[in-house]
Amino acid sequence: DFLKYFSDIQICRVHDDYDYSSHRFTADPKHATYLRFTIAKEGHYYITINQKSKRHHGPDHEYSDVYLIVGKELPNGEFEYVQGIQKADREVWTDGHLKPGSYIAYIKVPWQDGQSHDVVISTYGFSQTSFETVPKAVVGDFLEKVYMNKGETNPGLKSYEAEGEPNAFRCSEVTDDGFGYFFFWNKSDSALSTEIFFKIMSGIKLRKPMTGRSFKITVPPKQKAIVLTKVNPYLEVKQVYSEVASFERNSNQLKSLAKTNGQKKQRKHQKTGEMVDIWCHVLQHSDGVYFYYENNTKDLTLDEEVKFKLQGLKIEEDPFNTSVKFILPPGGTKEIKLKKTLNEFSIGFSTAYLIKN
Repeated sequence: DFLKYFSDIQICRVHDDYDYSSHRFTADPKHATYLRFTIAKEGHYYITINQKSKRHHGPDHEYSDVYLIVGKELPNGEFEYVQGIQKADREVWTDGHLKPGSYIAYIKVPWQDGQSHDVVISTYGFSQTSFETVPKAVVGDFLEKVYMNKGETNPGLKSYEAEGEPNAFRCSEVTDDGFGYFFFWNKSDSALSTEIFFKIMSGIKLRKPMTGRSFKITVPPKQKAIVLTKVNPYLEVKQVYSEVASFERNSNQLKSLAKTNGQKKQRKHQKTGEMVDIWCHVLQHSDGVYFYYENNTKDLTLDEEVKFKLQGLKIEEDPFNTSVKFILPPGGTKEIKLKKTLNEFSIGFSTAYLIKN
């Protein structure tokens, strides 16, 4: 009789002051459903997705994976990450403290049989809610937006200070929601170009439009970007990767950095042996090496030749040469840009110069 009239046994904790609300809808196996619900009263809420018991389908039936990600709607079409879960079970739930406002629930069920089936979403908490289906066009890139918000508050955010830019940050995370992400936050004045290479990529793959075992992305100044990954729930997840990052700086930015952070070398008059007000600033940065000369004298000229031994670098203005010769008049400046051609590079150089009156 039990098997005939009941599907399972649950022992629940009942909250006398909680309200239960539910909504039945059809879940497409290939496309996510977006549901909007409104929280009127701040407090603790459970959000649950139920699929039919396996006893409706036969003894060999397996529950399908459920992806549930909840985001709070913010001004200007943005979202705050709230909760998420991925699980293959009859009842999949998450909970959290929700503030009054409008929320979006992302639900996707890639059914085992490839067909569409009904599921029920419910909330149990401090107030009743009502649900409405929202077109994808309304929420836009919902997943990218909620995980970008999650990335902003990730305690693992790490700067690119080692690459010469302390005002740009990145982090990565594999969540329990069935998704992972690589988040980039460029607060600097230079464009960030970075490439991620996966050495080990088990149980995880890049989410479209990205594919393969690497990706490259450019993040403009004062902008954020994110690349999502998708987790295979039936495999152990392991990812090991390396990153090659560079910052596209213009001459004014390089000059400022060279004078602030570069190695500073002063020229000496070959006849008098006195140091003169002519300087060379050498800066190694994420995209190569930069030389900046300035002649602050009123009546002296620098005649100099720099010979390079380069590996993984080239002279930007003359890629097939290995030396630069120039004359720097009083009040003049000169820059030499060495651009990297390989991820790993090295440099050696020698100088020969004369100070002319």
